[in-house]
Amino acid sequence: MPDRRNAYLRRLDDETVDISVQEPDAVIDRLLEASLRAGLGRKDFQKLCSETCLAVTLEVPSASWVTPLVQVIGRICREAEVVSVMPPRKRGDPTPFSEAKAAKAFGNAKSVIAITTDRANLLPNSFMAAADLTARLAIPDLRSVQKVIEETCVGSARSLRKSDLVGLSLYHIVYSIRPGTARASIDRLRAAAVARSNATISWTDAPLVDDLVGYGEAKIWAQRAVGDFARLRAGENAKLVACLLAGAPGTGKTRLVQSIAKTAGLTLVETSVASWFSRSTGDLDGVVKSLVEVVDRALEVSPSLLFLDELDAIPSRATLSGRGSDWWTPVITGFLLEIDRLKASGRPVLLVAATNHADRIDSAMIRPGRIDKTVVMTVPEGEDLVGVFRQYCGSALTDPEIRSAVDIVGSATGAQVVAWVEEARRRAEDDGAADFELRHLLGAMIPSDPRPPELLRSVAVHEAAHAVVALALGVKVDRISILGSGRIGGVTSVLSGALARRTEFEEHLVIALAGRVGDEEFGEGADAGAEADLAMATRLAAIMRGTAGLVDTLVHNDPDALAMRLASDRTFADAVESDLVRAKARARKILLSHRNLHEAFVGALLQKRVLTEEDIEIIARDDEPSEAKSTKSPAKRRRAAV
Repeated sequence: MPDRRNAYLRRLDDETVDISVQEPDAVIDRLLEASLRAGLGRKDFQKLCSETCLAVTLEVPSASWVTPLVQVIGRICREAEVVSVMPPRKRGDPTPFSEAKAAKAFGNAKSVIAITTDRANLLPNSFMAAADLTARLAIPDLRSVQKVIEETCVGSARSLRKSDLVGLSLYHIVYSIRPGTARASIDRLRAAAVARSNATISWTDAPLVDDLVGYGEAKIWAQRAVGDFARLRAGENAKLVACLLAGAPGTGKTRLVQSIAKTAGLTLVETSVASWFSRSTGDLDGVVKSLVEVVDRALEVSPSLLFLDELDAIPSRATLSGRGSDWWTPVITGFLLEIDRLKASGRPVLLVAATNHADRIDSAMIRPGRIDKTVVMTVPEGEDLVGVFRQYCGSALTDPEIRSAVDIVGSATGAQVVAWVEEARRRAEDDGAADFELRHLLGAMIPSDPRPPELLRSVAVHEAAHAVVALALGVKVDRISILGSGRIGGVTSVLSGALARRTEFEEHLVIALAGRVGDEEFGEGADAGAEADLAMATRLAAIMRGTAGLVDTLVHNDPDALAMRLASDRTFADAVESDLVRAKARARKILLSHRNLHEAFVGALLQKRVLTEEDIEIIARDDEPSEAKSTKSPAKRRRAAV
């Protein structure tokens, strides 16, 4: 074969080669033989080739290995009955391994060689216990691939590196090695490796796990997963903990997966229920086959991370109708079996699933031994959000500038931050600036408001009234905003301790009703926009009287039953009304005493739309509220919005 190949190549002017001169399956034969030698070891490989009447089990990474491996074994073994033992395609299919046929083969002095993708679940214990040779085959190593290239091509393959084979399956390697120069085959292998990384999820720009910010418990789990892979590579024992990442869209589930893959040096294999349907005709067998193929892929290119996105697309059996159950139950069962196969394989594959709706997941999936752990992904705020902004803004903004942006939004997902920063960069480019500034970022974060000026002023009047009264009563205000969101025209965020005494309840009644008073005194009059404030104030007064036992009676009412009592008990409703009237009068007195401060807040809100805690302190310095008083600050504080 080498002489025939070289004679052919000498007749060529360039590297163009007619691959038809290669013997059928020559490359794949050599690669599989190398895998057999590595899996069995030199002594057992010689035994396989020379002896008969052996019981042999060979576990391969995927079903695509089986047919060519049968041909290789038929060539190198003297007398053998080769059996491929694959999972049944559907319920009711016969058992894949026939013990009667195996016994007959032994009686005829033949070896029985069972090739399977799942030895533990598909081969009978009796055969495995009696096996003379057992091996788990893997992708050929670097030296084996170099050798096959040099046997097939002209030139040396010493420039091939281990990194050039990362993520490649058997057939990626087979298709890349062709007669011609060794250099051309190596270039094809490198291109295939790059294509594979781009075909999964692009994670080259993901941060390392230790550099992630705003991920809380999820980061701790990710660090442990990276450490587990490091121990496995060092030959130590480690258990990979499969995880379900649950959280709202944009909370960084995919980015966390990318970071783990990058940090641990894993091949990232992505799949979803939607892809199982798109890769098949949508029939039951096709969907299950797509699932099996992706698990085979993760096993074949291990160490790897298998990422299953949108797990909630697989319905819970507890919620299925009779008709839906008939179709989905085999899919769910197949999925559970594939998880079991993955976990039982012993291969270094980390299973990570993601969902926006953890409550919709079938309980059989999220238990120890399958998906072992659930981590809730939260929306970053405070210092966590500062870290997220810092990560994406780089050196463009200073820490004080970033903190001012965080003060404006309060909380945001990583995806929102990315979108804001990208828009800020576009705005800076339009201005001809070298990099974006805080004004560009704020312009992206606070888009133009379509509401008419008179409506914006009404919202500012309302929110400023809440703030003035809160400050007068000694309650800290950390944010005032007239940014609209759905039915909410604006918000005033106050920090207060847990309400315990009657005076504290009454003060918060005053704050809640201040917006209505502001509308009446400085705006266009009372309107239905204060409905949420009235509901909050009514509930506070009812709890103070009917639940907390702070006024007149010690009788306790369930807070959820107070609305019914207000509707049915006229005396109770009149008492609550009296509390609200007194609170409203007190709010009016405070506001009329601080017109200038109120107007200052209104003007600042119309200009900036969001006032941070620092803005509020600066504006309030020149007009100290007359009812301000010291209050004990409890150890634990809570945030409220009015």
